[in-house]
Amino acid sequence: LTELMQGPCHGNQAILASSRLPASCNKILSSSKFSDCSVVDVANLKEAAARCLSAMLEGCRDVSIPLTLKNEVNVDNLITYLNEGYECQFIEEINESEIEEKLQTAFEIYGFLYTMADLVPDVMGIMKEEMKPEVIEWYQTHTGTIEIDQNGILRKIVFRLPDVSEYLADDQKKRVLWGVDRTSHTNRLETFLVFVQQLKLELFQKKKVAQSPIASKLTSEIFALTMNRAAIIFALVINLLMIIVYRIADNAIIEYSRMFGKLSEDPEFLSVWMIGVLLCLVELVRYVAFVMSFVPLIVYGKITEIRFGPLATKYPIILRVPDFVFGIFGLITSFQFVVETSLCAVTLLGVLISPLFFSLNLLFHMIVANKDLQNVLRSVTKNGRSLTITAFFGAFLVYLFAIWAFLAYRDHYISNDGTETNYCSSLLQCTVITLSSGLRNGDVGAVLSDTTWGTDGFIVYMLLYFAIIITIMLNIIFGIIIDTFGEL
Repeated sequence: LTELMQGPCHGNQAILASSRLPASCNKILSSSKFSDCSVVDVANLKEAAARCLSAMLEGCRDVSIPLTLKNEVNVDNLITYLNEGYECQFIEEINESEIEEKLQTAFEIYGFLYTMADLVPDVMGIMKEEMKPEVIEWYQTHTGTIEIDQNGILRKIVFRLPDVSEYLADDQKKRVLWGVDRTSHTNRLETFLVFVQQLKLELFQKKKVAQSPIASKLTSEIFALTMNRAAIIFALVINLLMIIVYRIADNAIIEYSRMFGKLSEDPEFLSVWMIGVLLCLVELVRYVAFVMSFVPLIVYGKITEIRFGPLATKYPIILRVPDFVFGIFGLITSFQFVVETSLCAVTLLGVLISPLFFSLNLLFHMIVANKDLQNVLRSVTKNGRSLTITAFFGAFLVYLFAIWAFLAYRDHYISNDGTETNYCSSLLQCTVITLSSGLRNGDVGAVLSDTTWGTDGFIVYMLLYFAIIITIMLNIIFGIIIDTFGEL
């Protein structure tokens, strides 16, 4: 009967609302004695009765139906059930499954009363009189509403929010809102479904972490902020001490074994080593918190993105690949995972091998803490394929210039240090010198021997190298990077 009214079908709603069905539903909802029935079965029956009453009001345009329901249904008993549903959460004798079933029925009743209150204002007054403000507020914060345009009429739908929705953050909402591909209806739906799957994983992971006292403490925003600041301060102090401590003593060059020996064996570096150990502990705690919070999201997020994304639709053979392969690929391509792992690794190297590695620790912290620096890196990596192809093409052009020089202008690749060494005795040597010296000096002609009048071909060679390689190719690469940075 509920399905016959949903849609909605106004004819079926009018007929069933005028029958004895509302009274039967009211009897089910008001009764507390069901012999030989489990608590779960009773809750399911009451939930079905409440859903049937809600179906009578779905898209309702006739005021007579809600008035009929108000007369047939005992609103006071329904409000009592709402109060009992709220209070059952604090009763230890009731198990979780019974609480969940009772709450599900209570939310169905709340949705019915909320919908009827829009049509019959007296119902809202009754609810405010017989329900405590904290109870009303609790139901409001745990329910959501949407409006559906159906034939020019807005239908308001009330639904229960999942428990994990309390962990939904504003940045996650914005990521879904602005991250969906709107180029076509198909892309919009596909990317939205991928975002929803990833969002569910994130919310359930947050709930799982929150249920563990230790994990929730390690992953809290205050604790993470404190650890980040402590790590930055320790890294900054270590690098300042390094500037003072590392020097050439008695005009002797520091040996390799001392530069990369254990710090605890050298009293001069004892302060650096002690602060380095503290920094290492902080970084290990940060990394453990990162692994607990974000690594599962990265792994399962990449699996979801590939399995439910357009790539699997285009290449079905991908679905045969095991999930752990996608998970590993997601980790090694995750900017956050690479940075956090590198932070932990260089810190351990700083304690065990050399404090010089702490300079990299400070570098990674600068990148993590500053969005602008992250955009600088993304400007290079986002269009990495275009940059790689362009750079390879430029290197191949340099190779062609090296062949030209090897065949015609080997005599000009002479050193100016008096030894008159020929740097173009082989094609490999000629290519390396043309590429390295030409790019570093801004012109290959700057590293070659002086040109005398009459070598017109060599002048053309140098001009073309400067125009094609230095002016055009390098500016194309710089232009790709600058345009990408502007987009970010």
